[in-house]
Amino acid sequence: MVICVDLDGTLIKTDSLHESILLFIKKNPLNLLLCLCWLLKGKAHLKQQIANHVELHVDTLPYNKCFIEWLKNKKAKGNKLVLVTAANQAVAQDIAQYLEMFDEVFGSNEKTNLKGKTKKKLLDEQYGQGNYTYVGNSTADLPIWETAQGRVVINAPKTLLKQVEKMGKVEFYIPKEKQSFKKTVKALRIHQYVKNLLLFLPWVLGFSFSNPSELLSLFIGFISFSLLASSVYILNDLLDLEADRAHHSKCNRAFAAGDISIPLGVLMGLCCFIPACLLAYYLPFGFKLILIGYYVLTCFYSFKLKKLVLLDVYTLALLYTSRILAGMAIISAGFSSWLILFSFFFFTSLAFIKRYTELFFASQKEKSIVQGRGYTTENLLLVKIFGISSGFISVLIFGLYLNSERANLIYAHPQVLSAVCPIILYWISRIWLKASNGLVHDDPIIFAIRDKVTYLTITLIGIVMLFSIY
Repeated sequence: MVICVDLDGTLIKTDSLHESILLFIKKNPLNLLLCLCWLLKGKAHLKQQIANHVELHVDTLPYNKCFIEWLKNKKAKGNKLVLVTAANQAVAQDIAQYLEMFDEVFGSNEKTNLKGKTKKKLLDEQYGQGNYTYVGNSTADLPIWETAQGRVVINAPKTLLKQVEKMGKVEFYIPKEKQSFKKTVKALRIHQYVKNLLLFLPWVLGFSFSNPSELLSLFIGFISFSLLASSVYILNDLLDLEADRAHHSKCNRAFAAGDISIPLGVLMGLCCFIPACLLAYYLPFGFKLILIGYYVLTCFYSFKLKKLVLLDVYTLALLYTSRILAGMAIISAGFSSWLILFSFFFFTSLAFIKRYTELFFASQKEKSIVQGRGYTTENLLLVKIFGISSGFISVLIFGLYLNSERANLIYAHPQVLSAVCPIILYWISRIWLKASNGLVHDDPIIFAIRDKVTYLTITLIGIVMLFSIY
């Protein structure tokens, strides 16, 4: 028996064209305009042009492992396996070569988009009508199932299964995983919103409690920044699919694992971006500028900077610090260079922890590099030195601030604040010790959220600040 297998959404959980377009846009955002021009000449032409410019890493794609095991069993029993797909022939050939189980491969070319009735016509010509089993996942496959001898439905809803069952017996069925609310929320990275609490830091440290309207504006700014950050996280995930799939923990992210489709991801990003801009309209001009700068810098980071050694870390530190700048732009307390300097060096230390943990786990797996990054495991010691030094410098800056004119203006007893220095020094030293033992998550913010000592540290700092005022 000849078993003809679809590719996108069936053999793999994602769409190879969407994946390829993202890789092409990642090379240069302006390539999106090229894609639109090629699409005007037909989808087949678009697929051919994308295939000419981009090579998918087929070894990292999210394959439907349960279905592949079924195919291997069929192959072992003497069945002929054919990969027949609307994806471009070059892409289909690469995947077939990687899996090493298909006897023949048919894909789209520049003139023909091998889908629906066009695919049915090809199969009927090659193997004769009704002389093959067809495996698919969409309504576009209904004309093929109608006359096929055998029917297999993979990664499809029950409504489609019922339509196919009306045509004849379905030999094998794997239901489509329901789009869980939990996975969708996780893709928005709501836990990362804790970073945006930094907007309130200038208000708290400046003790600007007499103006409640500022607090309302800060809440609006917090929501705006959080929504924009979610849109950025989604964009970053979509552009970083291959690197995430090669990562020890990021491979479980919804987009990398194929749990959420790329088009839905784009829609989610827009649904976060537009409200963020609308809310920012009601805030001061300075906040708008910082929000725009944050978005542009994050996009630049996603497309280019994350691959550049050291610049990637400093960019992350600047993105953290931009939240504090945004808070300063909202309140009337004014700009504090001390707070900005302290924040930049403190967050530089945390950014180095991100890179250190990636390299640490890569070295544990005997890898020399982390895909999508410019570092090697030989840089582990240097990254640690840079990170610890940055953290200690932030403590030094805080100590110098205690003798400044601004500290004497805000606090009745600024000398009491000196007790904050050993507290911060302990926290930084501790998190680096944890990172050296592989006990810190890739994101130190997640570690901090789950760490009881972090909450104790914040409480102690708050108590010291109260003593310094009263």
